[in-house]
Amino acid sequence: FECTFPISADRYILNWMKNDESIMNYFSGDPAPTFTGDLEDRAGVSLVNRRNLEIQNLRISDEGEYYCSVSELGEGGQSGDGMRYQLVVYVPPTISVSGGPYEAEVGEKMMVTCRANSHPPSNFTWTSPLGEISHGAVLELTNMTTNDIGTYMCMADNG
Repeated sequence: FECTFPISADRYILNWMKNDESIMNYFSGDPAPTFTGDLEDRAGVSLVNRRNLEIQNLRISDEGEYYCSVSELGEGGQSGDGMRYQLVVYVPPTISVSGGPYEAEVGEKMMVTCRANSHPPSNFTWTSPLGEISHGAVLELTNMTTNDIGTYMCMADNG
């Protein structure tokens, strides 16, 4: 995240905030920042160019609103906040369909459920040899015929 507040003083205090709580403090005279809260003692977190926050190996718990808050020290020093960033962490879907192979008699109904672990939650699309046939986690085929024989595929997408 880039701290967009214009810093003109040699001496300043920089705080990075997450959801209005301090997660990093830096005084321009110190060799390194102090990380607090979720980022305390976490590898892959750093202050770049003495102002920008970098978080590697994102976790779902990193989601939230981030911004820098700057207080310049000395006569005529400015104070204020930089631009706010909303972080959403995406975890790709891992799909599971229970059971199978599925069998049904002509005229019967068949239901198959697709599940996906993802963040944010997934949207589901079912396809058959005839193309896209259904949206949603549950595929329901009614009044089965021999034309319904084939491979059905569940696809999950979360953005």
